[in-house]
Amino acid sequence: MQVRYQAALRPEPDGIISASRLLFHVFLRSTPNFVIWLMGGGSGGRAPDEVARVGERTAVGVEIERKFLLADDSWRTQADAGHIIRQGYLCSDPMRLVRVRVMDEQAFITVKRSVDGLFRNEWEYAIPLADAREMLDNLCERPLIEKVRYHVVHAGMLWEIDEFDGENAGLRVAEIELASVDQVFDPPAWLGREVTADKRYYNASLVQYPYQAWRSVE
Repeated sequence: MQVRYQAALRPEPDGIISASRLLFHVFLRSTPNFVIWLMGGGSGGRAPDEVARVGERTAVGVEIERKFLLADDSWRTQADAGHIIRQGYLCSDPMRLVRVRVMDEQAFITVKRSVDGLFRNEWEYAIPLADAREMLDNLCERPLIEKVRYHVVHAGMLWEIDEFDGENAGLRVAEIELASVDQVFDPPAWLGREVTADKRYYNASLVQYPYQAWRSVE
């Protein structure tokens, strides 16, 4: 069963919350079993399309993922057009990971905490695109993660396939999110070996030790 925590979001009168106050309160309340109260200041004079709307694509819960390499390219015939992702980390410690992501023209800030094995607590909020780009350009650890994410549906399950660029070019990873650790799924023919337990393949690790630095010695 997928566990989810209650998230009570209290906006200011104009229904918006600034990214700076959002990040502050995420840090302040980012422990399990707390009710998350996000009380922002004003919009800082930003245009309406540059501020995060409360409740927009918010994810609060427990993430259970398994990661695999790819055996071949046959998945491409089933994939969507893909989404361009640029992301970085304000903190890459797995116990208090803070990620900033721009996917196409949408932006999010995500806080994750490693729990045990496949489990990770996750809190995600939409933030202004301009703020995300500024954090990526000026605050996040280097190198940034650049990739295209494709979606493939197989046997009723959604797979996310990341094709990396930049310092991680050549790496392709397929992920599936499960409702429980023991959930059974049908592995597609294009699936390669599992790397869930190999921390080198996690995005935060690829910042510290990019794929191009170790692919030849694997």
